[in-house]
Amino acid sequence: MAHLEKSPRAKQKFVAKKITQMARSKNIFVKEVPTKYLRNLRRRWYDNDETLCLAVEHLKSAPVELQTRIAEKILLNMSKIDKIILEKHDSNGTE
Repeated sequence: MAHLEKSPRAKQKFVAKKITQMARSKNIFVKEVPTKYLRNLRRRWYDNDETLCLAVEHLKSAPVELQTRIAEKILLNMSKIDKIILEKHDSNGTE
């Protein structure tokens, strides 16, 4: 999580969506995080973004074994993730 915290916002959001997808594919579901909660608490770095907060909640709800598999998969694919994000920005004409 420390690596993700220091990553650019686009990478954080991309990884958060992947975490949520992987958790849901293993039948880990959490309720949507209420906007009021996000607005009022914001104690952790990821609470400022609903996508990030939801991904962390999915991870927290998963068994430790699944948490480890998801983290390993994300870490092993970081260079691919960077490439995907770069390609998306290039195709959208954004920096």
